[in-house]
Amino acid sequence: MPRVIASTTLEASREETTFFVTCWRLTLENGDVQGYTSHVKDLIVSSVTYNAATGYTPTSIDSSNRFNVDNLDVEGIISGDGVTVENIQAGVFDAARLKMFLVDPRNPDAGQVVLRTGVVGNIIRKDGDEFMAEVRGLFQRLQQTVTEVYTPACQAEFGSDRCKVQVSAPYWTSGTVTSAFVSGDAGGGTVSFVRSNTLTSRVFKATTDGTTGTSEPAFSSTVGATVSDGSVVWETMYAYKRSAVVSSVTNRRNFKCAGMDEPTNHWKLGTCTFKTGANAGRDMDIKKNETSGHIKLYMPMVSNIDAGDVVVLQQGCAHRMIDDCKNKYNNIYNFRGVPFMPGSDSLAGGTKT
Repeated sequence: MPRVIASTTLEASREETTFFVTCWRLTLENGDVQGYTSHVKDLIVSSVTYNAATGYTPTSIDSSNRFNVDNLDVEGIISGDGVTVENIQAGVFDAARLKMFLVDPRNPDAGQVVLRTGVVGNIIRKDGDEFMAEVRGLFQRLQQTVTEVYTPACQAEFGSDRCKVQVSAPYWTSGTVTSAFVSGDAGGGTVSFVRSNTLTSRVFKATTDGTTGTSEPAFSSTVGATVSDGSVVWETMYAYKRSAVVSSVTNRRNFKCAGMDEPTNHWKLGTCTFKTGANAGRDMDIKKNETSGHIKLYMPMVSNIDAGDVVVLQQGCAHRMIDDCKNKYNNIYNFRGVPFMPGSDSLAGGTKT
């Protein structure tokens, strides 16, 4: 299909001296749009400001008529205008959609010559204040596995519709019809789990069918305790997800939260999301926790963690059939792995894997 170029832009390209500059438009995964240009000053193209402070330089564009991945590298200067060390380390630009094009800065809205579209791949920080970003062409998607493969471990994302563990249970409301939790099926009942509007460190499991009362019962914080609510009986459990406040900080990986009594490794392999503070909006995997409220992250946060920061902790899962799906979450009916599928060594006559 031939490329269509606006007549004004085409005429500008035929001049003895051309003035074209390169622009690249980034659409981040959160929907934000950022623009950068090789021009000596900022440009406004189609109501988007393209910043010149980054001063990037693209390599030659590698394309072919084969089904291999077309790649392009972009080098630039780390600045305070979007491309910062903190944003690179936090993965702000990961998988961002990119459009690279030429415009005439004398008339930037006259038309664009699109050079490349794709997604941002690896970004590395070079010596000093330089960065290099890999831009992957559309054929990169053909290199990805888009269907399920057989694995011994569960393939469902913890808390998803396929997993059915109710990580974010609804808050208690009056007159709600509930059904008792079905052993082995975390999603088998109707409103089988609720959260209290006041006791946010616990979740409550229905052990009998019924309808909730007119006011929230006096839920107990003692795990295993039960309370009657209308014709429903609730049992207290440790929450799958809860908020907490940082009380003390050791470094960017280690900190304590106030008022936490979950057992050791309750939050292991889970996620810690910062809601306030210098790391607001960023998350990190949890390596382990202790009953004292001590949290250890897998990697340091980009910015300092301060006492008073609000975090949301969510449990994780190692995706094991017996230890996790059956024993830990009582959810064996929704296990999505194939642990007894023979391995390649069985075909070769060896020991079954």
